[in-house]
Amino acid sequence: MNTNEIKTLLQKYYDGWSTPEEELLLESYFLNGRPDREFAADEQYFRDMKEIRLAEIPVPEDLEQSVLNRLESIQGQSAGSSHRLLYLVMSSAASVLILISSILFLNRRDLVNELSDPQLAYSESLSALEKVSGYLNQGTSGLSDLSALSDAVEPLKKLNSIHRATQELSVLSKLGNALTATHEFAKEK
Repeated sequence: MNTNEIKTLLQKYYDGWSTPEEELLLESYFLNGRPDREFAADEQYFRDMKEIRLAEIPVPEDLEQSVLNRLESIQGQSAGSSHRLLYLVMSSAASVLILISSILFLNRRDLVNELSDPQLAYSESLSALEKVSGYLNQGTSGLSDLSALSDAVEPLKKLNSIHRATQELSVLSKLGNALTATHEFAKEK
């Protein structure tokens, strides 16, 4: 293969768009052939990847159990409480709306004939809106506790990013252990 083909395949490989066949071509070129000097870093990369693939990475015996325990604790914390809270908030909101609509319906008067004066109609409308506003404020006053609950739940959302970071660090640790073992093995030979 010529230099331009290698550069194109490498670009596709590093961008994540290469096919398995193209990856095999690159691996064969770097591991079995004599690549150009400008590809020295790529050659070392493919050699290291082969060593990592061939290296034995020790897996703790209790890994599966610890993962299952972790998942159970996370699922137990979030699933039940959020559904109950959502149910409570939705039922409270529905109750307030039913209460307001029933009060307005029962207290309504036939004002069409009575309010021919615009000033009187304006004052009656203003009075009705203030009454609705009072009911809404009274109904939503209990929701102020939800902001405190939301603030308490916010740090728990960071657990997911901590969990992902722990997984990535675990993989990096395994790669580091494999590289250390590889270097020790190379020193012995």
